[in-house]
Amino acid sequence: AGPEIVSEFKRLGRVAATIITDLSLAGNSVDVVALRFLSVVIQLRLGVDVVLAINKSDLVKHDQLSLLTGDISLENYEGLYADMMQEIETVLNKYIRMPRILLISAKSRSGLEELYDALHEVYCVCGDIS
Repeated sequence: AGPEIVSEFKRLGRVAATIITDLSLAGNSVDVVALRFLSVVIQLRLGVDVVLAINKSDLVKHDQLSLLTGDISLENYEGLYADMMQEIETVLNKYIRMPRILLISAKSRSGLEELYDALHEVYCVCGDIS
């Protein structure tokens, strides 16, 4: 039903999707790659640009911050699994419109302005929104 609902919204104007997920679903590099991949799948399925946000940013530990802001490391993975994740990451970097993951907190209300700005940037024709 998702594509049909989005199609109806598109008749009314511009549409973007926002994925807001819990911090616990982004605990390591593979989780972050999987979330980014999910955003591309949703983009393909619904035919709209997607903004990915992680909630509970007030709980982010320092070592998680670089992971969530784009410093993906697949060094700890070997063999076919590592190759597969590297290929997925390459495809994501090539096709994802908004590569950064926004950090928001409903509790402290931080990052909500950046989320609002990112949704407006989806329609920006002035260049890169990353």
